[in-house]
Amino acid sequence: MPGSFFAMGPGIKHNARLMGFEASVYDITPTILHIYGIEQPKQMRGRVLTEIFENNQNKALSSSSK
Repeated sequence: MPGSFFAMGPGIKHNARLMGFEASVYDITPTILHIYGIEQPKQMRGRVLTEIFENNQNKALSSSSK
């Protein structure tokens, strides 16, 4: 089912519109865990939406800003 996902904050791409990439409601929690540097449990469904980050591998928040 088509939908929208909005994100903003430190480390999130600015003024970017990502169209046509696969995302699910199951991807929201893994993405939030990634932002806070928490490893996704193995049994959790979904994936980190790396497409939204300025640097796809880095966490949006550094340990000093938590």
